Parts: sequence; C-alpha cells; structure tokens
Amino acid sequence: MTKLVSINGVKLKYRYKLMLGLLIIILLVSVLMYFTNRDAWSYTYYKHFMGKELEVAIYDYNVRIGESDYKNTVNKIKSDRFFFDKHLNTCMLKIDENELEFKSFWDEFRPKCVKYEHYYPMHARFQKGPWQYHAHFDSMDQMCHIIHGNKKWVLFDIHFKSFEEEEKFMKHVLYMSMKELTQYLNRIGVIYKIVITKPGDSLYIKAGTYHAVEGEGNHIMVNEYLSKSYPELESVFARIWKVWYNRTGKY
Repeated sequence: MTKLVSINGVKLKYRYKLMLGLLIIILLVSVLMYFTNRDAWSYTYYKHFMGKELEVAIYDYNVRIGESDYKNTVNKIKSDRFFFDKHLNTCMLKIDENELEFKSFWDEFRPKCVKYEHYYPMHARFQKGPWQYHAHFDSMDQMCHIIHGNKKWVLFDIHFKSFEEEEKFMKHVLYMSMKELTQYLNRIGVIYKIVITKPGDSLYIKAGTYHAVEGEGNHIMVNEYLSKSYPELESVFARIWKVWYNRTGKY
C-alpha cells in the first residue's frame, strides 16, 4: 500500500513539473513575441528620435475640411509617446530628408530608398493606423518606398472631357472608402488595379494616376519624387484641391 502511494506521488510530481514547464515555455514565447513586435515598430526607428520632441498631426476622420482633407491638430509630443503609446492612433509624423535633426534616420534608410535622381527632397511618413487617404493624383512622378507595415492601394487612370467633369467626379468620390470607390469604378467601367505593399516594396506612381490608400497598424513610407511637377497637371490640381495646394505647413 505504501509503495502504491509513493508511485502515485511520483506521477503527480511529474505532472506538476510538466505543467510548470509548459507554463514557462508559454510565458517565454509570449514575452519573445511581445518584444519582437515591439522592436519591429519601436526600437528599430525610435533610436533615431530618442529624447526628441516631434511635431505630429493627429487626424479626426469624423470631421472633414476643405475639399480634400480631414481635420487635424498638430501637436508637439515626446518621441516616447509617439512610438510607445498604443492609444495614440490615426496620426502622422512627416520628416524631410534635409532636416538635420533626423540625419541618423536618413543615413540608415536613404540608401534603401534612392533608386533614381530625385528633384525634390524625399519625405518619410510615419503613420499610426487606422489610416486612409482618398482618391487623388499627384503632379509629379514618384516612387513610394515601404519601410514598415502593409498598405492597400487602388490605382487607376481616368480621362475627362473637361475640367468641370473631373471636378464633378472628384466631389462624388471624395471620402469614399476603398470598397465604395472600387464599387463605383466598376459601375462606370473604369479599370483599376489593387496593390498590397509590404516592407521592401517600391511602388511607382506616374504623375496623373489616381490612387487611394488604406492601412491598419503602423507603417512608414518614403516618397521619392522622380520628376518636377508637370505644369498642366499642377494647374488642374491647384483648381480641384485649392486648400491642399495652398497649404504652407507640413500637414
């Protein structure tokens, strides 16, 4: 009888050790996943901004302004909050490659982005999602280099008989979600392309090509401008997006 109890005790002790071992493994995996994910967004980029005060635009998708944008407030916040505060969403940090304050970031990532001669300083956009931007075109050729995160794009070319026709189209699709936009393009017979970009991708967008973008989570993109602004496109852009065109600040 004593021997039986001893054997059962050994079995219980073995089970206890096994369960404890499994719990330790689960805990270690969870910690590893946490720091891996944390490092992917934070330390990899935070090290270039450590201790700095950043000018960040925080957007409110419930309030629309002008003919092209959402209401935003520009705030000076510490880099720790921008990179680590999980409650800080739908905001953007935009930096210029000529800003000496952020030289270390550009020293690391410029070689990964420069593909051709560019005509304007590159911009890096650090965006905390959810993120979206409505259909529009730009008046210069550009390459969008994806540093971090995934984005979904809709790109299409569409021709109009007059400025008035194009302006009417833009007012109609303004602020449409990507799903609403693609459904509308299907109805009017416009061919479009959906592209999912991931880190390491470079997406070429020709001047005049309409594009809309959405993204969840955090992402970083560098815009490399491959041409000067084409006057005929800039003229149309200035008439359709007056507020956007005449904006003087970063945001």
